[in-house]
Amino acid sequence: MLNSKKGAMGFWGIAIIIIIAVAVLSPQTFNNLLSSISGGGGTTTTTTTTSTDGQQCFQQTDGTNTLNVAVKEEIGTTLTYLNNAISAEYDDLTTAATGTATASTSLTYTALNVAPCKTGSIYAIGSTTNNGAKIPFSSFPLTSEYIVNNANASRLTLEAYSASYVANGNATILSGIGGYIVGTTAGGVVMGTGSTLSGFLDLRANQTTPGAYGSKDGGIIIAYDAGDNTIFSSTGSFSLSSGDASFPVTVATCPADVQQARSADMCWSAPRLTSNDGFKRLSYTLKADNGDPTPTNTTRVWFIDKTYFRETDGKVESNAYNSAGTDQGIADTFLVFFLA
Repeated sequence: MLNSKKGAMGFWGIAIIIIIAVAVLSPQTFNNLLSSISGGGGTTTTTTTTSTDGQQCFQQTDGTNTLNVAVKEEIGTTLTYLNNAISAEYDDLTTAATGTATASTSLTYTALNVAPCKTGSIYAIGSTTNNGAKIPFSSFPLTSEYIVNNANASRLTLEAYSASYVANGNATILSGIGGYIVGTTAGGVVMGTGSTLSGFLDLRANQTTPGAYGSKDGGIIIAYDAGDNTIFSSTGSFSLSSGDASFPVTVATCPADVQQARSADMCWSAPRLTSNDGFKRLSYTLKADNGDPTPTNTTRVWFIDKTYFRETDGKVESNAYNSAGTDQGIADTFLVFFLA
């Protein structure tokens, strides 16, 4: 009889605790507490709680909390999850944990165990097969789920036209070689001092598989290398514009990595191109404002994707090239002007 009374008192004691918990704790906090008491449905996980900056934080006994991460392909119409290098980085830019998201047609998480009570970003690292993307995370809960929307990396298809809309260069980019304005050898276009060459450029992300050229955050950098500045000035010899409101092209300061890697004189920024976007048209004018072009002068316009990658110092960066000048993400595309 005495044991029955003790059992009943224990039951009512737990019930009272739970009623109080429901009344005073947030739903998330209460769920985590209940999970701790019940063992999460069979697996006992003892936790401790701390308060950080006014936020209730839970911590597993091994000193970590878990971020469950998947990377979803966001361009195609078929539900697909990508094989993608992932990294959780704290706000102080130190690495919390790394892993590889699983390629699948159903949701499958990769667990990243990180320090509790922290905030930061989860990165889908860019490569020759994946674009880059990031989302914020919080490790205050014991476990949390995150899906990073990203895209396959796509090469850029370039078609160049003269002002009279006659196709005089057409290249589907396979290995970083650009489309030529006229011909494939020096001396293709005759220009004299002060003369101009105008035309159109049609750009499209390759449509072999769903994907994008350029990340959502970084987009595309367009860089103009005048070549010989005694013939083409560094600031007044080339203009570029877009008449498509969905693909704005804006004059921008050349990033240091682009300026160094591609000898860029002028730069523009543009949003990423997806395989769903079709062709986007740009208008250009090249002017020999300083001298008479020669066949030895090489003038190029580079189309460069910007992505997330791990720098040589171990930190995740968003640029086109690392500090050693190595191209990041999928290979650049360029248009070369052969002049005489």
